[in-house]
Amino acid sequence: MTINDLVVYLDNLSVQELEKLQIEINHKLNRQYSPNNDQVLDNPRLYAGVECPHCYSKHVSRNGKHNGKQRYICVNCDKSFGLTTNSIIAWTKKSPSVWSKYSKCMINGFSLRKSAKECEINLQTAFNWRHKILQALAAREETPLSGIIESDETYFPDNFKGNCNAGDHLNKQSIVKVQKIDIPKVKLPAYKTYRESGHCHSRGKASSKRGLSMEKVCVPCAIDRKGRIYGKVAGLGKVSEEFLHKAYDHHMEQKSILITDKDASAKKFAKKNKLGLIQLNSKTESRKGLYNLQHVNNLHSQLKDFVTNFKNVSTKHLNNYVVWLGWNIENKGMNVQDTAEKLLQTASTGYYNIKCADICKKPAYPFEYGG
Repeated sequence: MTINDLVVYLDNLSVQELEKLQIEINHKLNRQYSPNNDQVLDNPRLYAGVECPHCYSKHVSRNGKHNGKQRYICVNCDKSFGLTTNSIIAWTKKSPSVWSKYSKCMINGFSLRKSAKECEINLQTAFNWRHKILQALAAREETPLSGIIESDETYFPDNFKGNCNAGDHLNKQSIVKVQKIDIPKVKLPAYKTYRESGHCHSRGKASSKRGLSMEKVCVPCAIDRKGRIYGKVAGLGKVSEEFLHKAYDHHMEQKSILITDKDASAKKFAKKNKLGLIQLNSKTESRKGLYNLQHVNNLHSQLKDFVTNFKNVSTKHLNNYVVWLGWNIENKGMNVQDTAEKLLQTASTGYYNIKCADICKKPAYPFEYGG
């Protein structure tokens, strides 16, 4: 087979098959994608100029090297730091190539078990890395939505998956020894600790009522005509003005046009934030000229499907998955390799660091249950 014959054959392959072929070719040529710290994190930070991650001063001096990596010292606060300080890969025991491979697994939508197997890491590490990356994306400064903005809310069952007490059934009792006398003490599961619902299971979906109720989590989502997305878990039950302020304040430019359904809370929110408002009756009208809710409704559909793929997402981590979907939509059209590189660079170059223990011990949202 000649090169020309191979080129003709490549035209019949899908994008996924071409990517697999590219990986095999790189492997044969011994040129796997294995970036070092300079490619993943150092260069983007250096582009903006070295600054202290503690006080953000740019008055810094070189302070020798450690393990071949340049160290700096801040003249302003007198603290030493490196280019990975206050990033998600600070103190990591794994090489940047493993992080890059993991970011590619995230772009491909792999499960935690498959990602752990591909990267040869522990399952708990795979979970921690996922939320380190997603929380770093959520913490970055974003450009506010502007122009024509479509807004609507969607609802998810309140879910306590992953909480410390969620595995303890009501019929299980822990024994407390007081003066050598065994006294049984009932340990309530998380859904009983944080909510007063009638849910009869010890973990998972805390929803005993059909339809919209105080056992559903409200997630307002908005999208502008440039494709920028923002959404956030706001509270329990029907959307309110308080929920909209909690989700959207400082994320919409003034004088933008907000498109919503017929809801009184949206009127109050738009007036206080100096937004133009166009409301559509979802039962009788689907659009008013250029104004419609088709984009945000499509976003809700994608979000439901996206979350379902992960076998029920805990409420306390739901914001991360909204951010993840938004990232995928805003960066669609790029190949997997470039998207994975951009994902890791964006997450790791910001001054955001969280410990794995903080992810594991993250408490449930302190929502009040109204009955």
